[in-house]
Amino acid sequence: MNKLTKSAIAGAAGIALLLGGAGSLAYWNSSATVSSTTIDAGSLSVAIASGAAWDKTITKWVPGDTATYSANLTVVASGDNIKADLTLDKSSIASGTLASALDIVFATGTLPSGVTNSGSGVYRVAGAGTYTIPVTVTVTFPFGSTADNSTQSGTVNFTGVKFTVTQAA
Repeated sequence: MNKLTKSAIAGAAGIALLLGGAGSLAYWNSSATVSSTTIDAGSLSVAIASGAAWDKTITKWVPGDTATYSANLTVVASGDNIKADLTLDKSSIASGTLASALDIVFATGTLPSGVTNSGSGVYRVAGAGTYTIPVTVTVTFPFGSTADNSTQSGTVNFTGVKFTVTQAA
């Protein structure tokens, strides 16, 4: 064997011995686990209390007639940061050829604590709780200042009053 080969073998053996010692170094580590937790979703609902009704029955409406629906709504909201808007779906009240001629106004009586009037027929529930909200829906066949014979013999069907509560940001 020549000198160069012997030197290369000796050098490789020396490096192997040095690396073998380096491989035996230890390192430390640690870990921690967060304890489990459960998150429950909140809920939001609206119901109409018994006793809700129209104040009168008008079978042959003429311009100037008015009818009012009165009810107590129960809104139940649960959630840490829940807010919700209570509205009336005006299209749920009347259908037929006279529907577009009617004026429909959604209003409340005295609002309970935690409920505010957000304007334009929107009532804001701000926070978890059970709220009883007195509401009225007034439907008027307006009496105009000029003759409008297009509504004669028209029909309207009061199909139901639909209130909606929707979570707000």
